[in-house]
Amino acid sequence: MHRRIGDGAGKERWVFLIFNGLHFFSTALFQDELSGLNGRLQGTVEDCHNGMDTTCLNFTASQFNGIYVSGFWMGCITSILTGFFVARFGVWVSSYWTGLCILFGSTLFTLGPYLSNQSAFAIMLIGRFSACIGVYGNFVVSGEVKSHWFSGKELALSFSIYFCCGRIGSIVAFTSVGSLLESLGLQNTLWVLWVLTQGATIFAVLSGWVYQNYTSARLDAQVLDDSAAVTYNLYTLGHLGTSCWLMCGVVFFFYGALNSMLADGTKFFIEMYNYSETKAAITVGIIPDIGLIAPLFGWLIDRYGYRDVVTCVATLFMLLAILLIAPVPVSAVMIIGLSCLALAYALDIACFWSNIAVLVTYPPYVVIGLGVGIASELLASGLLLLISGFILDDTSLTIEARWRNFFITVTLFAATAVVFAVVLVVYDWMKGGKKLREKTGVVPSMAAAEGNSVAVDDEMAAPLLKVQRSGLQYGGETN
Repeated sequence: MHRRIGDGAGKERWVFLIFNGLHFFSTALFQDELSGLNGRLQGTVEDCHNGMDTTCLNFTASQFNGIYVSGFWMGCITSILTGFFVARFGVWVSSYWTGLCILFGSTLFTLGPYLSNQSAFAIMLIGRFSACIGVYGNFVVSGEVKSHWFSGKELALSFSIYFCCGRIGSIVAFTSVGSLLESLGLQNTLWVLWVLTQGATIFAVLSGWVYQNYTSARLDAQVLDDSAAVTYNLYTLGHLGTSCWLMCGVVFFFYGALNSMLADGTKFFIEMYNYSETKAAITVGIIPDIGLIAPLFGWLIDRYGYRDVVTCVATLFMLLAILLIAPVPVSAVMIIGLSCLALAYALDIACFWSNIAVLVTYPPYVVIGLGVGIASELLASGLLLLISGFILDDTSLTIEARWRNFFITVTLFAATAVVFAVVLVVYDWMKGGKKLREKTGVVPSMAAAEGNSVAVDDEMAAPLLKVQRSGLQYGGETN
């Protein structure tokens, strides 16, 4: 009996990507709904005082920020641990687990306003913790599957589509939560959002089922069995390779600067450009909205390569954007700066995460590398947002001085990202592999090579996979 490697995989991988994109849409909706709930949770909007909404809470600014930032810290820890969990127990178990965490956490968060103020804070914080375990855990799970199924084909495109689905979820959250609150009040709005968030639970399980259903009867199962035999511990982090760690350094400093600009950009335009709240929010919102063109960049990267050039260009655009926006409030300069920032955002979506999958050439370790990369982003975001908060809250300085210190900080982060990107490119060329320059960067696994038309006997499958796996093990980078 013969079977062809990769028969039908084209269909299954796109079905998986659709389910996974819908999952990220729902999780982004849950993540970003918190910004719109700010006034109701702190009880500062007029409806909380005139009797229009009697379900408002009275969180302090510190309590609200604690709930907001807690997602970053929990995600940082979860991302690394999930990498080990997926490597040990597989995609299906991990998908089911992340879906349950989102269900449990979002339910606790929704029940918060039914309790007293302090109890509500505790239960909503726990809910946020639990949900973020599922959100960032599934981020790692999906990255593992995409790096496996889309390797050597549409790797950058798949990551770009995935992130764009999340961005659409964010747009829906920012544009709809305010209207829902005005019409329904806090408690009812949270239940509407809870229903929408359950799409994340459903699609997490469905995407895991698609992968499990496909791999259980194919050569991928042998790859998973071989991967499960690998020992995973903290020492595994040392085997990711220098290139992977340099890429994680790029992610750390780039996202630290980017997320700080996005988080505090509205306040900057209000205080320095005298924009209204609405105009400032729209101005900053344009940046990630332009990121929706990322799939185009992803397709170009998959077709022509040059990941090293794209990585350097993205970091340079980030640095240039900050330098143009920071000095003086001149509209023309600001428009150019925002354009550079938007392009940096789109390029990083298309390139950065698939770079990690390219640089970790030993398949069982890709999921660990992705987990470290996500943890790097979240750690940098939480750290720099915390530092920025202290800088901008320093009332002993003038407004201009505070923003000057803010931009000095983010400029240092952006400049360091450029340095890491350049060192990464030089190191990649010194190693002679030129992984970032090649079109297909990733060495496809036997199960992921859908383009091959090689017929393989069932009896030959396992030996061939073991030979290929050994080749990947010794052909990858070792440091």
